[in-house]
Amino acid sequence: MGDPERRVRMFDLIYLAVGLGFFALMGAYARWAVRA
Repeated sequence: MGDPERRVRMFDLIYLAVGLGFFALMGAYARWAVRA
């Protein structure tokens, strides 16, 4: 199933994407809550 290094890098990219999406969602929610 490939070398573990590549798998770790893939999980790192997924973790980074999830983190960025979470921060974007929280920022949008905070902006909407302040405006409401």
